[in-house]
Amino acid sequence: MGIHVSNIRNPIPSYGISMETIGRTLRLLRSLSEHSSGVGIKELSEHLGIPPSTVHRLLQVLMEHHFVSKEDDTRRYHLGPEVLELARVYLQSRDVVAVARPYLARLRVQTGETAFLTALVGSSAICVAIEESARPLRLFIEVGQRMPYHAAASARAILAFQPQEEIERLLAKEPLQPYTDLTPTTLADVRGKLATVRADGYAICESELDEMVTALATPVRDAAGRVQASVTVVVPTIRLPAADQRALVGLVREAGARMSATLGYRGDRTRHPAGAAPA
Repeated sequence: MGIHVSNIRNPIPSYGISMETIGRTLRLLRSLSEHSSGVGIKELSEHLGIPPSTVHRLLQVLMEHHFVSKEDDTRRYHLGPEVLELARVYLQSRDVVAVARPYLARLRVQTGETAFLTALVGSSAICVAIEESARPLRLFIEVGQRMPYHAAASARAILAFQPQEEIERLLAKEPLQPYTDLTPTTLADVRGKLATVRADGYAICESELDEMVTALATPVRDAAGRVQASVTVVVPTIRLPAADQRALVGLVREAGARMSATLGYRGDRTRHPAGAAPA
């Protein structure tokens, strides 16, 4: 099956570019993205409600600029290599730390508490960005600090969404050290905590890593849906009654969803634009 991509790179023909034409072109590209095995002009015309002659004209322009390719034998159209190049540039620009900073800053303002980003670095969960609370009573966390998988909400929110064999491999690398009387110290206990995180969509640790400290964390997904990071708010338990905890969970989950959307994740459609940073 031969794939034909024109090598001609001419300017877009001046046959009356309008907002309607631009909108049709974008809808056409979206429709092509939904047909991984290719699609013909007739199907595109019916799906989009655009005359076949117009679909053909738009496809020809997109082929000239490598945004569309055509199979010679079946006359079916696919997205072209230029789309992949745009996606590559976009994803490279979406560094997770750079993406996270405005959301962490907003979370700190919303809650008055310390917010931080943890990322999977090699086999460890590491704090890679932080916005510290201005309050005198707060937990001190440093960039570069390792978060234990069995005792830290930030690490659990990452570990819980890894493949099972990876979970077991990572747990085997760390001793189940008891940091407090409430730290889970058996694999069965840790697996149970991870199952709860998967069911709830967020992790909570209360006095498990530090006495009288509550941490709430939610996963951050990349464009492929992989969980390679988490966002966490950490609070002295004395400042967190049950009603406030429920509200805090909502804020943390919203921040995680927005970060994920900005990184290109589309599994859970959010109302906020993918590239929109917080106001």
